[in-house]
Amino acid sequence: MPIVGVPGWIGSSAVSVTGQRWMSAARTAVQLSAAGSMSQLAGRSKEIHYSIGANHNYNKDTLINYLKSQGATPVVVTITGDLVSSSSGVPCLDFPSSLTNSYISLVINAGVTVYGRGGNGGVNGGGAAGGTAINNGIGTRLRITNNGAIAGGGGGGGGNSANGGMGGGGRPFGVANTTRPPASNSRAATSGTLTAAGIGAQYLIGSTAVQYTCGSGGNVGAAGAAATGRLGTMYGGGAAGKAVTGNVPTWTKVGAIYGARV
Repeated sequence: MPIVGVPGWIGSSAVSVTGQRWMSAARTAVQLSAAGSMSQLAGRSKEIHYSIGANHNYNKDTLINYLKSQGATPVVVTITGDLVSSSSGVPCLDFPSSLTNSYISLVINAGVTVYGRGGNGGVNGGGAAGGTAINNGIGTRLRITNNGAIAGGGGGGGGNSANGGMGGGGRPFGVANTTRPPASNSRAATSGTLTAAGIGAQYLIGSTAVQYTCGSGGNVGAAGAAATGRLGTMYGGGAAGKAVTGNVPTWTKVGAIYGARV
């Protein structure tokens, strides 16, 4: 709730909103310098704190809906555990232009990563692109303090047109089709995990006659590899996911970044 505007009982409203009876303390509680006029308190709000714990299937709309419910109030969002987007097609965290908060401070704790989801491995085609970690539509009203890492998803590995030619999934959690190519010595593709990209399928006759090797998924912020070999059509890997897209935020600490950023 903001402090009332002019005309209005700004002093009593400031006490109610901030819990501070001294004007200097009330001013600092709403992010003003201690010295200044009472009228500058009008319409200001005290920061609200919101935390998000580890979630490997995070729905960006959860945070968007919370932020919208706060109106113009400034919010400090602290990420306390690894977050992975629910889909490589949407960012893990999204701050659309429709948000009206006066500012949003995003704090990523040490040892914590915000991930775009890895792209799926190719099935008779190219690998899918990795997902975006953070999309910013509110410009410098988004203030990022990155004490951990921000990572675009790895691209999916390229597939092959022959039976069982599946690319590996990008990191994290890009999906691979695990149908194994013909011949007992062949290997199936694997999906990406939180800590590693998946490997591509390989069609092997005997112990040395490699017919094709599908592309492995990309690590965070990296493209997937293309398929190679002599049998079938070889397809390329998916593009690397981006760390931060949209408008340039206010960077209070850039920290570790994997993938392109604005």
